[in-house]
Amino acid sequence: MVLKYSISDFNTNQDWNKMCVYKSLLNLLNNDRKLSIELLYFLNTGKHICFHELNGFGEAIQLTKLLMQQEDISKYVDKVSARKYVSQCGLDSILTTQYGVFHMPDEMKFSELIYPCVVKISNGWNENIYLYKEPSSSEKEILRKQLRKDMKRKFGAYTAESQYVAKNSSILCEEYLGDSPIEVKVYTLNGVPLMYEMDTNRKKALRRDFFSLDNKNIPVTFGYPNSEIPVPICSQLLNQILSYAMSLSKRFAQVRVDFIITQNKIYFSELTFTPAAGYKHFTPASFDKSLAQLYLNVLEGRRG
Repeated sequence: MVLKYSISDFNTNQDWNKMCVYKSLLNLLNNDRKLSIELLYFLNTGKHICFHELNGFGEAIQLTKLLMQQEDISKYVDKVSARKYVSQCGLDSILTTQYGVFHMPDEMKFSELIYPCVVKISNGWNENIYLYKEPSSSEKEILRKQLRKDMKRKFGAYTAESQYVAKNSSILCEEYLGDSPIEVKVYTLNGVPLMYEMDTNRKKALRRDFFSLDNKNIPVTFGYPNSEIPVPICSQLLNQILSYAMSLSKRFAQVRVDFIITQNKIYFSELTFTPAAGYKHFTPASFDKSLAQLYLNVLEGRRG
């Protein structure tokens, strides 16, 4: 029997902080990162990992987890401090408009926000709240209660992603980019783009396609099905995105630089160092292994 236990099993109405497994996994991550990675890789994939014989892309991502120093990476994945990094790179033009940053839900000033807007936990995952108008008094209390729970949750404890448990959360309110933006994610090694992923139709039935740097479709899948007819972004937008990705990734051995496109306007989304927490693989297996080898060639040089 193959045991599988995924992040979605924990993402329920239960309060994670009252679950004994949460504290156990968080303590394990803080005290024995390698064992935490090995355990959660098995729970999520049903496979054992051996760091002396790494082959697949997901295994290369586990090595990334093992090697990264959380104090160095956490500031680049936190949604508030990542904006500062983008600004330091001279790319303020691709930042969304920020309406406010709050340390606690009770500090939120709903009357000063511009609607519609998006409310995000700075180091959260899949927890965006979309506000199309100012909430009523009762709705504000419900929202604040939910945000308190979300701020306490450190989902990285369940995925061995130490960068997401390294600091306290804050609340970011920013402009709403519409119902169906296109997500473009550039995979880079040592600041050099390898390929890009394009996610569409996220709210209904997500489709995920991959393209080379010359905009040719790469016939692979990664977690979600391809579009019936994969259509790349236009060359002009691609050239801009690749330029931004190189600027933002040049200081890292490997990172995926994520963008959002809406109405032909490019916005920075986030920096992703451990895609899908390393629990998904590319199909076909031959592509997965060849991509993994590129990552391992870069990561192996960082082993202590």
